[in-house]
Amino acid sequence: MEETSVQNSVNQHTSRRKIIDTQIRLHLFPFSLPCQGPLFPYVYPLKDENPSRSTPFVNYALVFANTLIFLYEITLTRHAQAVLANIYGTVPTHYAQLLAGRGNIEAALIPLFTSMFLHAGPAHLLGNMLFLWIFGDNVEDFFGHIGYLAFYLFAEWCRG
Repeated sequence: MEETSVQNSVNQHTSRRKIIDTQIRLHLFPFSLPCQGPLFPYVYPLKDENPSRSTPFVNYALVFANTLIFLYEITLTRHAQAVLANIYGTVPTHYAQLLAGRGNIEAALIPLFTSMFLHAGPAHLLGNMLFLWIFGDNVEDFFGHIGYLAFYLFAEWCRG
């Protein structure tokens, strides 16, 4: 009898905690979709409050290019996908071999630019494109079209 009373108390506390957490997330992120993950809660933004003063053509082109290349990736066989990832993706051993004097400079440098358009799966692509779509227009608005493209390429090059 006492165990069920304790369990009910714990369940009520947990329910209240979830409600409060959801209310806090919705207050802090009013344009977001709260989701409950297996390990911790996620918050996915749906839009931002900063309107753009200009049309983000570069951002649209980047989202389109990333999506188009991913659609090409998924048409390939598993072996062809592995070959594509090995040639155009960032592979740490290519850099180690280059530094050891046995590597090919093209195999190390070309992926610094090409790997920015490769994605491991639909969730990876959707997550990246969601954030690019929401926040990229504001960054492009701030830097201008050419400045934004240069910033994007530089940031992706540093990431590679």
